[in-house]
Formats: sequence, C-alpha cells, structure tokens
Amino acid sequence: MRNAIPTVVYQDQTIVDGSTVKLRLLSDINVQGKVIPKNSFVYGTARLSNERLDISIANIRYKNDILSSNLSIYDQDGLEGIAMPGAMAQDATKMC
Repeated sequence: MRNAIPTVVYQDQTIVDGSTVKLRLLSDINVQGKVIPKNSFVYGTARLSNERLDISIANIRYKNDILSSNLSIYDQDGLEGIAMPGAMAQDATKMC
C-alpha cells in the first residue's frame, strides 16, 4: 500500500498564508471507499513557514460528497511542505 499521492499545483497561483491552493491529482485515489479519478482537483490551505509552503487538505469534494481527509503535502525531498528557498526573503525586500 503506498502512502504518497502524486499531485501538481494547478496553474500559477499567488499564495499568501491561509489562502486556498488548487491541486490536480496525477493518479486515482481512494478516500472513504470512493475512488477519486486522476486529474480531479483537490484544494488545500496554505501556510508559509521556514521557506516551505505547507499545504493541508482537510476535506475533498467529489461529485455530491464531502469526504473528510487528513492529508499533507510533501516535496520530492521527503520533507513536509513545498521547498521555496528565498521566497520569504524576496517578500521582505518587496515590502521595503
């Protein structure tokens, strides 16, 4: 049984702390006995922390169902969140 679900961030999005991130599934997944097909969209909440973008997915809507989940995003390095080196520093310099 695998515990990783391949996804991609769908299109360019401007992300701020607490915003919604749209993701596209790259394979079918099974949530609460329902198969959610590849290319479906799921949505998570963003948190910016330590040059990483943490995304948590609390619910998945599929057709007329809201399915509870407790999913987090992990990057290719195996660490939680998407690595965004220098992103915080760039934002800080824009504010000055």
